[in-house]
Amino acid sequence: MLLLSPRLQQGVLTALEEAEDVHFYLRPLQPLFEDMESAEFPDVRGQIGPLMHTVCLVWANSRHYNTPPRLVVLLRETCNLLVQQARVYLVPEEVLRGELSESLMKVQTTLETLQLFRSTYDERRANLSRYQRNGGPVRPWDFPPLLVFSGLDCFINRVKSIKDILLTAVDLLKLDKLQIGGVRGRALSQQVQVLHRGFVETFKLFTEKPYNCLDLNNKEYEEDLREFKLKVDDTDRQVGAIFCQAFEETSGLEHAFKVLDMFGGLLERPLVATDALDRFPLLVSMFDKELDCCTRLYKKHIKTAEERGWAPVSRNRPAVAGRLRWAQELQLRIKTPFSRFRHLSYPCLESAEGARVIHKYEELTQLLNRCVCVCVCVCVYH
Repeated sequence: MLLLSPRLQQGVLTALEEAEDVHFYLRPLQPLFEDMESAEFPDVRGQIGPLMHTVCLVWANSRHYNTPPRLVVLLRETCNLLVQQARVYLVPEEVLRGELSESLMKVQTTLETLQLFRSTYDERRANLSRYQRNGGPVRPWDFPPLLVFSGLDCFINRVKSIKDILLTAVDLLKLDKLQIGGVRGRALSQQVQVLHRGFVETFKLFTEKPYNCLDLNNKEYEEDLREFKLKVDDTDRQVGAIFCQAFEETSGLEHAFKVLDMFGGLLERPLVATDALDRFPLLVSMFDKELDCCTRLYKKHIKTAEERGWAPVSRNRPAVAGRLRWAQELQLRIKTPFSRFRHLSYPCLESAEGARVIHKYEELTQLLNRCVCVCVCVCVYH
């Protein structure tokens, strides 16, 4: 029989105790990881909370596994598992070549899931005191998060870049349906079609690259992405210039809003917005002139009514009903553009000039409301 020295025996007993402790506390994690690994990626979101809760319990109660090196390895392997599942879910060969809406949905789901794991870690780290054992303090996670999330953060940034590419495609492929009116509308529309064809070719060349776009070690992707962005920026600047020309051709407030509707979400692209922002204050000026015009019409109508005892209205309506309809039409004429200001991404009416125009609008609205009320009361009385 082999006899061990007391020192060696103590070492074996200590190692056995440590192994039993680690086995005991890590065993509850095994089914959680197995479920996560076998689940469809969109369903992983619901498993992150229980997993991190169990990890915190292990940290708070185990005597041998509550060391930073061991926890870092456990969390890093969890990140690797999530990244592996995300790659399978996204399908690198299809994410940039498939249906844009479906790819965007998958990319957004991936980002939400990975960022949920990141935020859950931060929340648990800040609230480890909840897991106190027998009133004793819980050791903080005082190691740098970069030790855990360096790989995950790089993957998240790669997926974000793919999301930006897809969103760019969604925006710029709309150029195909952009038809501009006005005197120069045809020429401007032809310029837009040239930009559309150019972007389609650029996007096709980028998305047909043979490499794996989710491979973080692939530096060729970064170079191609940089070139793609430069071409997109040039397209955006040209779209902004075309918008400015189309806006300058507008004949009035209603036409100006139609131009804004035509360009739609393109105006929210940063480089396009740089040009568009200089045009938005002109809308306020146009609306101000429209209010002045309506105010003059109102005063002329009232003056005529006071001088003659009546004011001209539609031939096909009785006098009171005609006055009511006239006031309502004038109300609609100013309410329609005012309501459209509320749906613009640029806060046109929040400037000092905008506040002055709003005050003018409210005054005219009160006058027209009073006119409508008088007409209604006369109708009811008769």
